Amino acid sequence: MRTVRWADSSAIVTVTATSDELADTVMAAAIDGAIDETEPATTTAEVGFGHLRGDGARRSTRRLAVAPRGTSHGTTPPPPPRRSGN
Repeated sequence: MRTVRWADSSAIVTVTATSDELADTVMAAAIDGAIDETEPATTTAEVGFGHLRGDGARRSTRRLAVAPRGTSHGTTPPPPPRRSGN
């Protein structure tokens, strides 16, 4: 199992196992209680923009207003289905 957690509280968990059942069991134990169901307090996000100019590459950041999760206007694809325990 490999787990990486970033400063913004997001993470990635990778499990390698000899069977799907074992992988499901290890993954369930690894993420048990790790999901914070509270909505974030911020309504802005820092977004980076990169572009090329005649004198080289430039990157700038801006804080943009964001909609709360689940209130998208249909432009975001739905999440992939959860893996079953085949």
